[in-house]
Amino acid sequence: MLKLIFAVVVTLGSLQLHAQTNEELNAKINALADQIEGMKSQGMSSKLSIGGYGEIVYSKSEEGEKETVGGDPVFDNKRFILYVGYEFSPKWKLVSEIEVEHANEIYMEQAYLEYAQSDKLYYRVGTLLIPMGHLNMLHEPTTFLGAQRTQVESRIIPSTWRENGAGVYGKGEKFDYYFYYVTGLKANAADSNEGVRKGRQKASKAAAREGAFVARFDYKVKSNIEVGASVYSGKLNGTDSDVAHNVYDIHYKGQFGALYTRALYTELTLSNTEDLNAELTANYAEKMNGYYVEVGYDVMHGKSEWKVIPFVRYEAINTHAEVADGTTEDESVNELHTTFGVTLKPLENIALKADYTKSTNEAETGTDSWNLGVGWNF
Repeated sequence: MLKLIFAVVVTLGSLQLHAQTNEELNAKINALADQIEGMKSQGMSSKLSIGGYGEIVYSKSEEGEKETVGGDPVFDNKRFILYVGYEFSPKWKLVSEIEVEHANEIYMEQAYLEYAQSDKLYYRVGTLLIPMGHLNMLHEPTTFLGAQRTQVESRIIPSTWRENGAGVYGKGEKFDYYFYYVTGLKANAADSNEGVRKGRQKASKAAAREGAFVARFDYKVKSNIEVGASVYSGKLNGTDSDVAHNVYDIHYKGQFGALYTRALYTELTLSNTEDLNAELTANYAEKMNGYYVEVGYDVMHGKSEWKVIPFVRYEAINTHAEVADGTTEDESVNELHTTFGVTLKPLENIALKADYTKSTNEAETGTDSWNLGVGWNF
């Protein structure tokens, strides 16, 4: 065990990304995987678990106000993630997730200790994923349709959203619940009209003067139907203004044979935005909201091991739903996105994706896009 800890610490400590080439980064990740595999072969595998996921996406968006797709494409190795877990005892467990984004940035996405008192009560402390929405908890590319994550769950529920904190989790035959206390988001003037995504602290030297409570409850109506709700209530860090930050969402997913369905609604409010915007020279709204509805159908259901799932998603988002006096309302962030696509799954943990999104907004500056993606998890 000491060898494993030493190998992980030494490898991660040497990942000074801005001074390394992508080749050096890949070599270090491969070396870490080799070391773990070597230790597993020496009989240490009973308590050690590894896994991960990744996705590569090719995107092309139009420029200006043309009706057809154009502009320069982007081919991005968006994410490569390595899970490392260790079971100290039947009661104590370590869960960690190391993420490489865009091939040249590295983050700790999760890292927490868990104590299992029973199936209905687990205690957790460390870096935690905020239990909101569909994608923040389960965001592997094989778990959602489409090459890109939704706008609502990127800008209002800013996936992947994680903070340092502690809390409890439990599960039963019909329900799951979470209740955490975590560090609050940090006020950030950058792209403030685009939501709160830039405020994620990502657990890195996180400002901790202000915290937040978050609770989630999911109920299995049937084995194939689940509904739930999440609530987040706290204050923003990084500002002299006293700003309350509250979010809630309601969510649903169901599978009926070959038919896949999913829906979500979320609303966010910020208090005292007049003072906050004056302090930061920002453009935060008092209220943001959004929703989406998604339907897919596996045309190969019962005919092949392959899944071929055409889908359509309708999504609305407005990060300036209500603004304070003196704040300029940005009509370009009152948006509608309609996505048509197909996801192919030769195996359950491999996904090949293609989609087209028609985007409009109140300022009539919407840009369409199409995307190709490949994703996996193991």
